[in-house]
Amino acid sequence: MRIDVRTLWLIVELFADGKASVETADEARVNRHTTDRLFRLLRAAIYQTRSLEPMVLAAEDVGEMDEVYITAGLKGRAGGLQLEREPRRRGLKRRGRGTWDSDRLPVFGLLCRGGQVRLFVLRNVQTETIRPIVYQMVERGARVYTDGYCIYHFLSRDGYQHKVVNHGAGEYALDLDGDGKCEVHCNTMECTWSWLRQMIRTYRGVSKVYLPLYIVQFEFLFNRRHKNRWNRTLDVLQAAFQVNATSAADLLARVQSAQFAEVCPVAG
Repeated sequence: MRIDVRTLWLIVELFADGKASVETADEARVNRHTTDRLFRLLRAAIYQTRSLEPMVLAAEDVGEMDEVYITAGLKGRAGGLQLEREPRRRGLKRRGRGTWDSDRLPVFGLLCRGGQVRLFVLRNVQTETIRPIVYQMVERGARVYTDGYCIYHFLSRDGYQHKVVNHGAGEYALDLDGDGKCEVHCNTMECTWSWLRQMIRTYRGVSKVYLPLYIVQFEFLFNRRHKNRWNRTLDVLQAAFQVNATSAADLLARVQSAQFAEVCPVAG
């Protein structure tokens, strides 16, 4: 894979714009497999450097938590996997919340108002699944707003200022302090999901084997949405230079072998 520096910069720049690899290959006038490989390496680098990001919610912050379900199966032979089943039938969605096995992967999100967002692909969404993430990302005492899903009930018991909007009862925003502003809501997180779905549509569907890497790319770019194109590109390059190429390739190999629990250890 030999490309000149100017073309490489353009590819990274288009990656930082959220472009698909096919569109990038056309614009950079390179083979589609070249941009595919570069994009995967960049996503792996971002994934491995995300641990350097600061805690999302400090004690004095206000945040939101929510979950969304992304349809993502095993497309073709994702990562070289042989599918021991018939092709998935397209039809009505199964009732209930999505899981890894049902090809509707849960994505759990934490958002600091006026700050960053952190997203995690999980096998399922349960209290014991999200609790370790919350402990790691949110300092005790922070104000946290969620919907009425029972997995969040532990927050008030564990030292967080937890307030709920009951979507089932038609509540979407509440004014609890009487100042005329409805401060208790999850609407910021809901808007984030809208942006995420829009990005997934750009790729015409994503294999669940690679979904964690796409989610991390979205998180990385979303947290830098107020930066200009130049600075976003520099941030992507900085992440790439912080990671050893061998370790990035090793991460991709583990992703391709569908060792999902190793890539996302908090998923359980």
